[in-house]
Amino acid sequence: MRPSFFFSAYRQLKNPTSRLKGQIFNARFRMKNLELNRLKTQLLFAQDAANQLDASLDQSQIKKMIPHRAPFLMVDNVELINLELRLIQATRWIDPKDPVFEGHFPNNPIYPGVLQQESMFQTALILMYFLLNETVVPPLEEQVTNAVGTRIYDVFHLSAVRPDDLMTIRCCIAEYDSLVATAIVQIAVNQQIVTVGKGEFFVF
Repeated sequence: MRPSFFFSAYRQLKNPTSRLKGQIFNARFRMKNLELNRLKTQLLFAQDAANQLDASLDQSQIKKMIPHRAPFLMVDNVELINLELRLIQATRWIDPKDPVFEGHFPNNPIYPGVLQQESMFQTALILMYFLLNETVVPPLEEQVTNAVGTRIYDVFHLSAVRPDDLMTIRCCIAEYDSLVATAIVQIAVNQQIVTVGKGEFFVF
């Protein structure tokens, strides 16, 4: 055992503050895992979420709020918004003619997980627009909210997404300020949960 490692471990054992910090970190880590594990089998929120707003926003309105454009605009419609609970529900139809299926994979087409994650991020960014502007009304003119992903805590791909599937993307902004937001996002196809993830992004 290296001396530096030994003395580092010894200081942690003798320092209650270090032990306590470690216990808090481990507890938070377990809570995050429990949170995502629950969402592998349980919808993030019910269709009749309290105080929901039927949004019915299409891509022409979405493009006024986020900077993404075809072929990398990965959200088709926004169906529900709830600012009080920081919730949003959106959809993305998987076009069988998408050229990605020519290589992923021939004779076994599966929509890539990384593109699912992009749909999740864009849905979260749309919700951030409404939260930061404290409104559920889409802008009449372009008023884009920019962001970059900074951290993915965990993502679980539970089942394959196939051509012609309709992804329902449910998102909750767990915490945010004017710069950083943490989102919990879930994708379902025909009410079957296929992907769950939690990540962080920087808003500017």
